[in-house]
Amino acid sequence: MMNIDYLNSWKEQVDRVDTEILFLLKRRLQLQKKVFKYKMDNEITTQDKNREDEVLNNVKGKARSMGMSEGFVRNMFEELLKESEKRRLIFIEEMEMKNKSKK
Repeated sequence: MMNIDYLNSWKEQVDRVDTEILFLLKRRLQLQKKVFKYKMDNEITTQDKNREDEVLNNVKGKARSMGMSEGFVRNMFEELLKESEKRRLIFIEEMEMKNKSKK
């Protein structure tokens, strides 16, 4: 029978990894906001379907090389891209409201 201390230790490690994942997701979203701002400030279209496809292809390839399920990773990143799109639209709306209030 397995020592319960090992099990608890592994659960704690999983919890720490989950927290790291959350911090990385937050960082990714913060960086994306900087990209949106730069693009808007420089009148570059903020939506880039080619970039989304590139991201999905990159993570699928990395998942494959790491022995992970491509489908799982693709689904996870598709959800991340959907969230990013929601945030992009909110950011655009906020910037437009800010610009209107300056006039």
